Amino acid sequence: MYKASNSEVIVEWLHDLALKPEPISQPDINWGFQMQYPPNLPQPHKLGVVQPKMLRRGIVIVAGATLAPTQRAAFELLDDDAKTSFYDELQQTLNRDFVEYDLVGSDPQRRVCPGGIQIQAVIFEDGLSLDTLAWRLSSVYKAELAGCWCIQRHLGQNSSSGSVQFGFRKLGIQ
Repeated sequence: MYKASNSEVIVEWLHDLALKPEPISQPDINWGFQMQYPPNLPQPHKLGVVQPKMLRRGIVIVAGATLAPTQRAAFELLDDDAKTSFYDELQQTLNRDFVEYDLVGSDPQRRVCPGGIQIQAVIFEDGLSLDTLAWRLSSVYKAELAGCWCIQRHLGQNSSSGSVQFGFRKLGIQ
């Protein structure tokens, strides 16, 4: 069994997956890396692998996208039924096995446009392996991509994906 605190093993596995991890630093993580994913994508896209301080026996794969000002403006032009439809479809799209999501800045009444989406997958030490890491990287990426497509269908293009700076408290990690 591998320890989540052992970042060297994770880096080795990321290299095995043809990824080039770059160290990141945040106050709420013990260690973290961001990388281009998939590795040969023509446009830059980043995923992160981090070990949060409050989750000492697990790692988290994270990704996110921020809605562009034009998309937020398009949301404001929707009627209430269209806003509800957008929220319903986005949540159905992001609700997938092995990933969790957050609609950043959303409200329960669905009248405020979310500022972005955050996707995460947790791997605990008892399931930590190269295979599980590869699988969860793919799951997070595909959920984020599907979420971006859903946003674009409803609000137009221009969302920005690939941020790896997250508030873990908001996502339920702390």
